[in-house]
Parts: sequence; structure tokens; C-alpha cells
Amino acid sequence: MTLVYIALAWCAGLVLASSTVQPSPVWWALAGLGALGMWLARRAPAYRLALACLLAGALGAIRFDAARPTIDAGHLASHNDSGWHTLAA
Repeated sequence: MTLVYIALAWCAGLVLASSTVQPSPVWWALAGLGALGMWLARRAPAYRLALACLLAGALGAIRFDAARPTIDAGHLASHNDSGWHTLAA
């Protein structure tokens, strides 16, 4: 069941990162807090699992944030909803 909880936390991190706009250092701080907490609670399995889920969620959010494209004027998506365009071969 441990792997299921960690996978669900990863997916929750992806969903949370897609619905909020947080700067990347926030996610890195949560990941560091989870890793440090896991090290400090190495003899308490219940806390360790909760902190592993925090770490997995933060890493999922970091992954989503890193994969988000930067849309500038040269990107094709910058032309979305801007009227009709004609493509010529």
C-alpha cells in the first residue's frame, strides 16, 4: 500500500501544480522539508510515510512546473484565439 500512497501523492502534486501558480522555490522548499523530515523521523514509520507523501507530491509539482511550456511571441500557441490564419505550403 505504501507505493499506492506515494503514487497518489505524486498525482496530487501534479493536480495541485496545474491548478495553482506557485514559484518553483516553494515546491523545492516543500520537497526539502519532506526529505529532512523523513531523515529526522527515520524511526517512526507512520510519520515517515506521511513525509514521503509530502516529498512525492512536491516532486510531482516540480515535474509539472518544469514541463510547463513558455509561450512567447515565437510560439505557435501565441496565435490561439487571434482570428483566422492561412497556412501555405
